[in-house]
Amino acid sequence: MSDARGRVVLVTGASGALGKAVAERFAAAGDTVVGTARSWERRKPPSGTVPLEADLTGPGAADSLVREVTRRYERIGVLAHLVGGFAGGAPVGATEEGVWGRMMELNFGAARRMIQAAAQAMERAGGGRIIAVGSRAGEQPAPRMAAYACAKAALHMLVRCTAEELRDAGITVNAVLPSIMDTAANRAAMPQADFSRWVKPEAVAEVIFWLASPAAAEVSGALVPVYGRA
Repeated sequence: MSDARGRVVLVTGASGALGKAVAERFAAAGDTVVGTARSWERRKPPSGTVPLEADLTGPGAADSLVREVTRRYERIGVLAHLVGGFAGGAPVGATEEGVWGRMMELNFGAARRMIQAAAQAMERAGGGRIIAVGSRAGEQPAPRMAAYACAKAALHMLVRCTAEELRDAGITVNAVLPSIMDTAANRAAMPQADFSRWVKPEAVAEVIFWLASPAAAEVSGALVPVYGRA
């Protein structure tokens, strides 16, 4: 897609399996890709990625990251926000207070601050694309994962509300909603599962890439399911 090349793409959470797939997909298209992780010391950045370190669970970190990227490259054309985490296994009544707080911070708080910071920079630049990673769990209830599901549901509504607010600013805001992804970590956690039914990170990355493309210019406020056969 030659008309989509040359953008500055910020990929948060670029050290994970999905982050690698997303960063490398944009880099392969000729985009300048900045990928963040809490630490790159023991991890190899995705091919074609400019690595930066950022702990987006802290206040001020998102603003600092956006300032640094715009200082280097003048603008951010695409934000792919992939930071998140899962904790579950207990019913609502037995879920510890710390789990609720951690799930909200990882899956909603970091996204809220990152979307706010990126949207302000994109408004100054005259447009951009914001794509977040939600979850099937945020739309379809399941037992023993309420803290995670509630946090992702909050993210979904944030995406929809922000899309409405930025509709006239030339900024689209969307989310992809994977089911279980076929990653090494998930295989280790669920060794008896049928991995062939899980969605591949590369498939999710392709949807994210499409949402950032000219073909999706009229799509905003969408929650796009990417479930595989799970």
